Amino acid sequence: MEWLTLPALWGVPAGMPAIWNGYYDRRLEQPGADVEAGPTELDLALIKTLYEAIAAGTFCARCGATLGRRLRLVPSSRPVTTPGSWRLLVVTRCHGWLRHPFAADVTEVAGDLRIGQFDRV
Repeated sequence: MEWLTLPALWGVPAGMPAIWNGYYDRRLEQPGADVEAGPTELDLALIKTLYEAIAAGTFCARCGATLGRRLRLVPSSRPVTTPGSWRLLVVTRCHGWLRHPFAADVTEVAGDLRIGQFDRV
């Protein structure tokens, strides 16, 4: 019956949860302290694509022109209340001759993206 204990001596490769013995450590799913909180490339591409579509259908309240599709994603100076989350501002201008500025707030909380509407700055 020594062959039953042999797999236990092999161990589990690093980064894999040990579920074969009935113990599952949820801390293995969480990012470590050395991982910096911030948007991934996928998050940035998704936010930019989403807000380009929103800007194309939004009109300036002052001059009636559509918002520009040239968006900038900048880190927000407002503090984040949840540790491990992040906040961005999506900044654009309208196509009118005065180019009124608009900004929308995007926050990631508990793995969910919360998008805000364009407000005139």
